[in-house]
Amino acid sequence: MLDPGGGPLQVCLLADVFPPRSGGSGWSAFYLGRALAERGHTVRVLRPVYGSGTARPTIRRLVFRGLPVEELMLPDPPAWAKKLGLDKAWRERDAGRLMALRARQMALREGVEVLHGQHSVSSPAASLAASYARKRGAGVVSLATVRDYWPLCPVSTRLFTGRDGEPFECRNCRRFLDYVRCASAHTGSRRSRLPLPAARWLSTLLA
Repeated sequence: MLDPGGGPLQVCLLADVFPPRSGGSGWSAFYLGRALAERGHTVRVLRPVYGSGTARPTIRRLVFRGLPVEELMLPDPPAWAKKLGLDKAWRERDAGRLMALRARQMALREGVEVLHGQHSVSSPAASLAASYARKRGAGVVSLATVRDYWPLCPVSTRLFTGRDGEPFECRNCRRFLDYVRCASAHTGSRRSRLPLPAARWLSTLLA
């Protein structure tokens, strides 16, 4: 990856989700990790777990089909965030922050050389962790796999079909008011029609 002619690398795959209960993103991360391990690299996985019921963040370690996995067990969002419909945004912000903290520990203290983010939460975490660790002398790089437009589009993947049956790419996600109108039209609770899309748009802007 860094040097095709070099030796084995220490790799951490930061994943939003991971098997056995995950969609394509999680399974893609698994097969990538297995392929790297088969080529002699040392691979581990770091992922968040929501709704764990823990009072504070903890790490649970396990092995899935030969790959070591660290699960960050995250506390539930506060009650006020749930009432405003901001619980998902809260969870993702918490997950990204804690994944970045753990990943930079791996780079600074455990010799990890590659931080590879797999989706919208884990990719910024990998980038932040690598940037912080490099400033303190670690020889680490960050990579990201971008599979679709979910980090931008609040309702789909930015790809739609028009009335004429022709596909088109929506670009309204770049403008705040258009984004809010689109997201609000697909929100079940009236109370969250402004806070939820506004929080997500700001999160995307800062990522």
